[in-house]
Parts: sequence; structure tokens; C-alpha cells
Amino acid sequence: MMTRHFKNGPSLGYLKSREGKILLTIMVFFVIEVNTFAYIEKLAIFDAIYFTIVTLGTVGYGDIHPTSTLGRIITSLFIVVNIMILAFFVEQIGERLIKQKIEEVLGI
Repeated sequence: MMTRHFKNGPSLGYLKSREGKILLTIMVFFVIEVNTFAYIEKLAIFDAIYFTIVTLGTVGYGDIHPTSTLGRIITSLFIVVNIMILAFFVEQIGERLIKQKIEEVLGI
């Protein structure tokens, strides 16, 4: 249940936490990436969403791929940036879980 992670139940206060800010950053980058791919590669919006998910999920089916040099460069940059953001997000979650476990063990 989600309420156990919030002292006063679920709220928008989560977006003030580090994890919330990182999650919001990921969503903003996703929207930027989709629109960038749609514009540069002349993709329909749903194709751009599909391409972004497949690329960032490292699946890479190859059915849709960047055809321009600029598209390839931007795709490469977006992959690197998203890996860094995702790694930071996972690190923050791990830090929070460890902190909660320490507090639980120490009775704080």
C-alpha cells in the first residue's frame, strides 16, 4: 500500500523529495526526447514515443531508427543522459531504503 511510504498519506509532497524531483526530471526529458525525435526525424508522435521507449529500454528492435546524422548524435546523447539520470534515481532509492532499514533497526 502506498500510504505506508507517506506519513500523512499520499500527496504532492512526494514531488518535493529527491526521488520525486528525479522522477519529474525523467518525465520532462521523455517529453523533450519524444518531441525532438518527432521533429528531427519527421516521425508521427506515436512513432516517436515508441522509438523513445524502445531506445531507452535498450531493446532496439531496429524497425524505427534515426536516419540523419543529427538524429544519431541526439539519440546517443539522450541515451547517455538518461542512463545517468536513471542511475542517480536508483541510487537515491537505494539510499532511502538503507536509511529506513537503519532507522528501523536502531528504533529511531
